[in-house]
Amino acid sequence: MRELLDATFVRKSLICVLCFLVLLCCIGPSAVVGLHSSFRTPRCPANGQISDQLFDVSNISAFEVDTTRPYAGTASYQLRKENTQSLPVALVMISPHKTGSTFFVGFLRAVTLRLDSCFYSENAQFTHSPKDFSKCSSPGCGHEGPERRQTAKDTGWGECTTFISAHLKSLASACPQLSASTCSARFRRGFVWGPVRLLPAMRATISLGRSHAHHWQFYYILHQRHPLDTTVSAYHSFGWSHPPAPNSTKEQLREYQVRRANIRNQTADQYALSSSDLYVSKYLLYFELLESPPPGAVLIRSRYEEMVLFFSQWLNQILAPFELSFNRMQREALQRTLRKKYSEAFSPNGAHKRTITPGAFTRELQPETISLLTERHRDTLIRLGYL
Repeated sequence: MRELLDATFVRKSLICVLCFLVLLCCIGPSAVVGLHSSFRTPRCPANGQISDQLFDVSNISAFEVDTTRPYAGTASYQLRKENTQSLPVALVMISPHKTGSTFFVGFLRAVTLRLDSCFYSENAQFTHSPKDFSKCSSPGCGHEGPERRQTAKDTGWGECTTFISAHLKSLASACPQLSASTCSARFRRGFVWGPVRLLPAMRATISLGRSHAHHWQFYYILHQRHPLDTTVSAYHSFGWSHPPAPNSTKEQLREYQVRRANIRNQTADQYALSSSDLYVSKYLLYFELLESPPPGAVLIRSRYEEMVLFFSQWLNQILAPFELSFNRMQREALQRTLRKKYSEAFSPNGAHKRTITPGAFTRELQPETISLLTERHRDTLIRLGYL
């Protein structure tokens, strides 16, 4: 009898818990999570059953991944008269915020180690042990002293563009010709710079490519992600998960808290409507660069969607244009290193699990919002290949 009573009690408890969960779901988002949740409450279907079916991008007509489009992973460049294999390599990765740029810190660092070149990045602090937030270069570059520039207007993170640009120009000025004895070993090693996220830094890299085209063989990887996916990712990141700068002043910390609170007190739709222009505007520079590239520069198009869904194929396409500077054996060695290290980075159990599937905006934004923003940014979406 006691066992029967215990079993009955367990069944009733489970029923109560399930009913409570369904009730919470159907009452509505505001009643469950208020204004400060990073995720919506799942919507209840008419039958009251909560679906846990995975999002299938292939069923979304408004967003399709098409790896056959000609711009995807292709390069445009001008063949040079001189032997480009004698020019040091300058690899610049332009990747706006929330396009997978954090992944590229480790990825580019691995490229740098394989090529034995110098790595410059706003995230160079993570290449030091312990982390050194004053640095804009990796330990292998051999620079000494603080490099990051702090200003009264920044948010506490500082900026590295001033140091990197000035140092690279200094290396080039000491090497008027590749045969000159004044060309330093550091210059001849080349460099990797990225991920470059902000417009001023993007423009600085392009200016360097125009003024020093005969010092380095420039490769620009122009990485993109659907702007609405970028906006939704930014909503969650800057509203909840992105930390303040480690050495923030009290005023900078207060401003960070105000910015985050402002985002949290918006819905994803409200944030997208007010912020999408910012995330779209960075791609306008891509179009300028494609129309008027620096002399001899290689422009490589890259898409987040291909990177996370078809990493090996994406990697092949990204590395193929480097035939100008490296022979086949060198490229294949680099490819093996990167594939071994990162082939599982975007698996369902990888480091980017929450945002791995492209098309999150189709789940998190209202159809009316998607329609309005698609129309607002139609020209850019077409040029990026999403329409």
